[in-house]
Amino acid sequence: MAVDFALAHPDMVKALVLVVGVVGGWDPPPDFEKRVRPYHEIAGKSPEAIADLWLTNPYWIPAPENPEARRKFRTIVVESFQTPLAPSLPADSLSPPAIERLAEIYMPTLIVVGALDDPEIIKVAAMLTQKIAGARLVTIAKAGHFPHLEQPIEFNRAVLNFLSSARK
Repeated sequence: MAVDFALAHPDMVKALVLVVGVVGGWDPPPDFEKRVRPYHEIAGKSPEAIADLWLTNPYWIPAPENPEARRKFRTIVVESFQTPLAPSLPADSLSPPAIERLAEIYMPTLIVVGALDDPEIIKVAAMLTQKIAGARLVTIAKAGHFPHLEQPIEFNRAVLNFLSSARK
């Protein structure tokens, strides 16, 4: 959504921070679809059931030695998903889709990914870094899909350093 917004309203975006995301028009490979399908098929379940299932994904919170991150993640999911999840992601809002327009992004861009995230998400981060002119990639060690929860000090440092340099 952030990329779509930046493309649709570039005059409203001074800097862009993309965290472990995908982009409109991305066509995930079948093995990725197979890995994430169970997490989309739980639509309509209780928020607690959703959180418990998501916590079994080794890429999303892979740091079992970080029970605080797991607790925060569960709380966020339970509080955020009091209504059932949609079974799929929203349709692309841009035409052509964002993935075909990445070269149009000219504002300073930081891409953050966890070193332990799903390999396909890491590939997307590398692709975004390559296709967005001047984009910087930061890989957070010992973090999966939620580096802001798993390694908050490193995550905040990376984002704050980027934002302070983007203002210049």
